[in-house]
Amino acid sequence: MKTKFLKTVTMSLFALTSTLAFAADNVVETKIFKVVPPQKANQDYLILALENGKVFKLSPEQKEFAYDLQKSINEDLQVKLTFKDEESAFIQSVELTEKYQLPTDIIVTPVAPSSSLAPMSRFSSYEGGRVNYDGFRPSIIPSMSVANQLFEEMPTNSKRRSQCFKRAHRWTYDMHSKHGINSMKIFVFYSERYMREYDDKWWFHVAPMVLVQEGSSYEEIVLDPTFAESPLAQQDWVNLTIMNKAPCREVDSYQEYESYMKSSEFCMLRKVSMYHFQPLDIEAVDAGGAKRTNWISSEISMAQRDFGWSLF
Repeated sequence: MKTKFLKTVTMSLFALTSTLAFAADNVVETKIFKVVPPQKANQDYLILALENGKVFKLSPEQKEFAYDLQKSINEDLQVKLTFKDEESAFIQSVELTEKYQLPTDIIVTPVAPSSSLAPMSRFSSYEGGRVNYDGFRPSIIPSMSVANQLFEEMPTNSKRRSQCFKRAHRWTYDMHSKHGINSMKIFVFYSERYMREYDDKWWFHVAPMVLVQEGSSYEEIVLDPTFAESPLAQQDWVNLTIMNKAPCREVDSYQEYESYMKSSEFCMLRKVSMYHFQPLDIEAVDAGGAKRTNWISSEISMAQRDFGWSLF
């Protein structure tokens, strides 16, 4: 009888916990990056959310919510969105909340190369003139074996609902703070055409990228334990992140991204320095803001919390 009672109590507590978690999961607090209006009568609004990189939806009849979300963008406000359940992409209510501000708490991280990869502290820097590196000088990784070693070091124990940009920030920060490596990030942005044709839940993905020496030249290699089991060449990585394996056009500014967003392209690539955290700060720099040249402690903290701990 006692065993049966304990089993009943345990099951009841589990049900209560699941209900509470579910109740929290149908509310999302975020910043909206873009409202994409329908182009045809039977299409929905596509709502690009910043905090989790997801594509939410509004029906054509929910114009008032679309206006509210556009207002939140224009006035830099955060929003609270509710959904029927955690699996639904359709927004049921919209509440405008507090002002959103990009963090500015800059830190300069001391570099302390680890003994296991000590030679990497003596990496040379890329001296080429690629425009899309925007003056940033990434380190040169001497071989694919070293790139594989870096890949194996990357922790993958992030939380179930972690965001790709936070994982990428943690990984690039670790490479810099442990080994003195100046890495980059590669963003893939999906176009309106792709999101509508494939009903994709995400509007971007990002991962660390390094330059690996290949004879007298260098190859851009993506390190993404989220999707891959080893370092990958750029197009091989893109093929894992896009359903139709389409080639992605490379862009050098947010303005270019905007121009191709509604084109026949399926996706766009943007390469930036390791200091960039999310699409919003890339947009801010492209609009004339100061270039990112240092880490920001609050962003590092958010990235580390996705793995269950934080230094700041």
